[in-house]
Amino acid sequence: MRHDSGSEGRKPEQFEAEVTETGKEVVEEGDEQRSADGQTGAPATPPLKDFVAKKRGRPKKSGAAPTSSTKRGGSALSTRPRRKDIKSDGFRLVGIYNFPATKVEWVWHGYIPLGTLTLVSGDPGVSKSLLVTDIAAIVSRGGVFPDGSTARRGNVAILNNEDDPGRVIMPRLKAAGADPAHVFLPSTDCIDLGTQLDILERELSERKYELLIVDPLTSHLRANSNLDTDVRHKMAGITDLAKSLDIAVIGVRHNRKSGGRAIHRGHGTVAFSAAARTEYTVAEHPTIPGIRVLACTKNNYAELPPSLAFTVEQNGDGNAYIRWQGLVDISADELCSTAKKDPPRMTEAINFLRSQLKDGPCPTAEVEARAMERGISPATLRRARRDLGVLSKKKTGKDNHYILFLPDSSECVDDPGEKKRAETSHRVPPGSHVAQST
Repeated sequence: MRHDSGSEGRKPEQFEAEVTETGKEVVEEGDEQRSADGQTGAPATPPLKDFVAKKRGRPKKSGAAPTSSTKRGGSALSTRPRRKDIKSDGFRLVGIYNFPATKVEWVWHGYIPLGTLTLVSGDPGVSKSLLVTDIAAIVSRGGVFPDGSTARRGNVAILNNEDDPGRVIMPRLKAAGADPAHVFLPSTDCIDLGTQLDILERELSERKYELLIVDPLTSHLRANSNLDTDVRHKMAGITDLAKSLDIAVIGVRHNRKSGGRAIHRGHGTVAFSAAARTEYTVAEHPTIPGIRVLACTKNNYAELPPSLAFTVEQNGDGNAYIRWQGLVDISADELCSTAKKDPPRMTEAINFLRSQLKDGPCPTAEVEARAMERGISPATLRRARRDLGVLSKKKTGKDNHYILFLPDSSECVDDPGEKKRAETSHRVPPGSHVAQST
């Protein structure tokens, strides 16, 4: 290795400083020089440490400072951001005591909670819109719901872009006994809840509302109903609105044609059901003509409430209204099952029970044996007993056998306990045995 005459007898590592022509000291810093007064100079030609690294077989490093990962032997290609570069956006984990427990408030106790979304799903033509109109009327006047609970009275807003306000909505509200001073409709045909939710929030903030009805939900949401991410994003805005304004929101939607469980029957992705805290199915009763049922599909705040039967009536002006018919022992899944497509077997079982019990009580074993002879399965017979409201009790004596009897039989008249059971039974018998609401 050759060096200048002034550097004879000195090793390359000892050349840490030189004096320039102007007399300023220059210190090597990577690939460039920095003068003693803090100014950056031109790159050295070539720096000694690059010369030594080349001789030792190491590649020349760039001027960029090594990251923490390379210092610790990690990969230089690591893209993990340094801690000081991470933006928290206000996210923190805090203790559960920061969220005090609050009681769930209900517009309809056990059925429709405040501050969240409730879905009402059903096939076309099962009177979903008429049903929610009746609920709106009860809330507007602070009336009594069909299960006997009192409504939380307040203002109701209805977004309905399918029915004419003057020809359909107003006559239905009048027939249902609504207080028109507490019912409000939009002045325009439709609002896009995906992009104009702030406009709706402004209007709802002008007065206190207890209930908002969106009918149908999909036409107001204007989302791709089959795209899960799109639905979840836009449904989040509606649920946030319900929570911030402490208002109950009912969204009405149609069912798809295919069968299956009730929670999967609704049109579009399952994200609709996931966003709702409560959901209901409206359908025709599979065995009782003229009877329609409101059955709970899911309830995240309480146990599933009993299903309710209703009929559609007309007043003197020809306007339709709901007449509630009491409780019925059938689930939402049963309403949506394939059993609905084959009612003759159930009708046969119901007619069989009527014929066997019309003259009075009959031993259970005899009824079941005769049913098997006619090809009626035990499961079908049990369902027919529920639908018809058949009661049973144990007869004491030599045989200690069980008997079956109808709710209007002498067993109920003579036995006060059985009469009470018949009055409080959660069944809707067909025909004349349907309990009328008071």
